[in-house]
Amino acid sequence: MPAVALREAFEGKAHVLTPDLPLHPHDAIRLIRDICDTEKPDVLVGNSCGAFYAQMISPIVGIPALLGNPHFKMSDFLRERIGSHQYKSPRADGKQDFTIGEYLVSEFEELEAHQFDCCNIYNKDRVWGLFGEEDTLAHFEPLFLKHYMNSHHFPGGHTPTAEQFKTWYCPLIEKLLLDYPITEDRVRYFQHFKGNKYKLIASAFDSETQERMVLYQALYGDRKFWIRPEKMFFEQIERNGKQASYPKHLACRSTFGIRITSLDHKVLDNPMEQCAIIITLLRQFNEIVAMGWSLVVKANHNVAQHGLNLNFHKLS
Repeated sequence: MPAVALREAFEGKAHVLTPDLPLHPHDAIRLIRDICDTEKPDVLVGNSCGAFYAQMISPIVGIPALLGNPHFKMSDFLRERIGSHQYKSPRADGKQDFTIGEYLVSEFEELEAHQFDCCNIYNKDRVWGLFGEEDTLAHFEPLFLKHYMNSHHFPGGHTPTAEQFKTWYCPLIEKLLLDYPITEDRVRYFQHFKGNKYKLIASAFDSETQERMVLYQALYGDRKFWIRPEKMFFEQIERNGKQASYPKHLACRSTFGIRITSLDHKVLDNPMEQCAIIITLLRQFNEIVAMGWSLVVKANHNVAQHGLNLNFHKLS
C-alpha cells in the first residue's frame, strides 16, 4: 500500500522507484545499493524493514532518508513467525510464497549488531523518523533518537493507509528534498580524524571478492588517489575513549566567487582551447582547493568573450 500511494502522490513530480525487495537482507541491501548507483535517487523512503535498510544505506551513499516505523529488531519479529507465509502485496515476479527460517533470523541478527556503525554527525539531521502512535509492532523511537535528531508522529499504525501516507509521509519527503538537495556532481568530502581532507570519487568493486571499495583523493600534498574497503572507510573507531567516524563527512558552510572577464584578450571558439584555459586556471587555484575550498566552475558558452565564474565552497 505505501509503495502505490507514493507513486500516486508524486506522479508527474518525480520518478519513484518501488522495487520488490528480496527476502534475504544482504540481497535486499545489494539491490538497493545497485539502484542508488544506477538511478542516483535524491531521497530514500522505507517503512518497517525497508526503514531498517534505509538507515544503514543512507550515510554510505550520502542520501537523506525518511524512516517510517523503522523495525530495528527484525530478528525478534521474524523469530515469532517461523514458517510459511505469503506477501500481502502482489510481487512483480508472481511469487507470493516465502518461508521464514532460523537462517533468515540469523542473517538479520548479524546486520542488527552493526546497523548503526556508519551513522555520523553529518547525517544526524538528514535521517528522519516517522512513528505511528497506534503502532503495536515496532517501538524504536528511543533507539532512533540515540542516533538521529528529527522524530515525527502520525495518528496511525505500523503500516500506514494510502491516505495516511499521502497526508503524513509525503510532506516530509518533500521537505527532505527541499532542505537537503543533492549536488549535481554528487561529490562528497571527508576529513580524517588526524585532520587531512579527502574527496570521495566513487564506489567500486574488488574484482576478485566483489567487496565494495571506495576510491578517494587526498586534498593535500601530491593529491594521490587511494582505495579502501567501504566498510573500513565508513566505520566507527574509538578515539580518546569515544566512538567517532573514521573520516568525518564535511559540509559546505560558506562560499566566495571570482569572475574572470578577460582571458588574455583572446576570443576562442574552440571548446578544447577553452577547456585548456580552464585547466590552467584550476592549477593556479590549486593551493586554495588544497586548503579545503572545493571549486565549482560555471562557464558561459564562449568563455573568452563572456567570462568565467569560479565559485569556492568552504568545507567545515
